[in-house]
Amino acid sequence: MDLDVVNMFVITGGMLAIPILAFVALFFLWPSVLIKIYYRYRRRALGMQVHYVRLKDYQFCYSFRGKPGHKPSILMLHEFSRRKDMWLCLIKFLPKNLHLVCVDMPGHGGTTCSSLDDLSIEGQVKRIHQACNTQMTINSCNG
Repeated sequence: MDLDVVNMFVITGGMLAIPILAFVALFFLWPSVLIKIYYRYRRRALGMQVHYVRLKDYQFCYSFRGKPGHKPSILMLHEFSRRKDMWLCLIKFLPKNLHLVCVDMPGHGGTTCSSLDDLSIEGQVKRIHQACNTQMTINSCNG
């Protein structure tokens, strides 16, 4: 074989090995980074936008798609120890013109929580209700 052909194979193999090794390192050492990249890609592909709202001592994280109109809006709340991104697999089957709001519950995902908070169902409902009636609705309406 010619030396140029061997060099070409070595260079090509090295160029392929670097991304493969980077993926394997992320997979075994930092799998959470791959999950975050996947969720960011899925949200973008579905047209979801992520916003943060500060309400008193809370920072709420939510994602939304569409604008409120004559059709009802859908507020999607996740279960314990999950995130707003759990709804991404369902959102792809919903119409694009539907107004969707997915909220991270207090203490989950990007929403803050303190150790003194009332984490009962009533306390969670109260905070989500306050957030939905104030800034969250304004931001998701204005895009």
